Amino acid sequence: MVRIFINKLAELYVRQNLGLIESLEIISDYKKRTAWPGKNKISMTAEFLYQQLEGGNILSNAFARCSYIYFDDFFVSFIRLGEKTGKLKDVIDFLNKKYERKHKTKERLLEVSIYPAFVILLSIAASVFLINFTNTGGLQELYKLVFILFIVCGLVLYTIMKIMTENKLYEAFLSVDFLIRSGVSMTEAITSAITILGKKTSLGQAFIDAKEKLEFGMSLSNSLKLGERFDEGFFFAEKTGGRTEVFGRMAEWINIQTEKRQKICMVLVEPLFIFIAGIFLLILILKFFMPYISDLQLYGGI
Repeated sequence: MVRIFINKLAELYVRQNLGLIESLEIISDYKKRTAWPGKNKISMTAEFLYQQLEGGNILSNAFARCSYIYFDDFFVSFIRLGEKTGKLKDVIDFLNKKYERKHKTKERLLEVSIYPAFVILLSIAASVFLINFTNTGGLQELYKLVFILFIVCGLVLYTIMKIMTENKLYEAFLSVDFLIRSGVSMTEAITSAITILGKKTSLGQAFIDAKEKLEFGMSLSNSLKLGERFDEGFFFAEKTGGRTEVFGRMAEWINIQTEKRQKICMVLVEPLFIFIAGIFLLILILKFFMPYISDLQLYGGI
């Protein structure tokens, strides 16, 4: 819902260059044209924000108070920074692109999960058919095999999902790069990365430590420790005066590496699950169907 709302706001306020009040007024008018509850929430949110601005409130506080759609702390903090720096349009455009990336990631995950689900259902249907056709019983053995199939497919699918999901470090670097280019201080920009990564994660803790060290005047390369591949980039960025550009370049590099892994993963999903299904069906045939054929041959011989 947040994605749809920010997309409509970006279309009117950023791309069509309408005023903020006018944009919200247009979005709020949608509820008169549709009975779909989702669109009603979007229009009611726009109407609420419009009324808040008309009443003298600032946009970030209005987003934080909105009860129709939940806008998290990250979203509200970015709107607040946009108001502070006078670059609200740039912030809304950035948020719109961020939520679009998140939506595309969800679509990829759904696409990846469809084939494994089909393979599992097909395998279970085949096993039920074999048991009923051969009338050999062995339901407990079948349950064990199906359980093993679920475990194997679950582990493989979990690994694939980890590869296909959005890279939080990439999003963190993008947000830091955007804020620094918008005139926000390095330490304040790093706070946004902590929100994205989470305070309890190892990466989030690394950014928390970096923020504290930067506040004490330490260099970026000595403050933010993310591994050798990043340390070198931070070191040379400071030496060459590219400190404000390093996060954007790192984000671009992470994105390239992530896309390579995801393309390989997409190619391998289908043959990998065909192989798993094939092994499962082969075990079923050897365990249930072959004994049935042997019994028929023996009976025929008598």
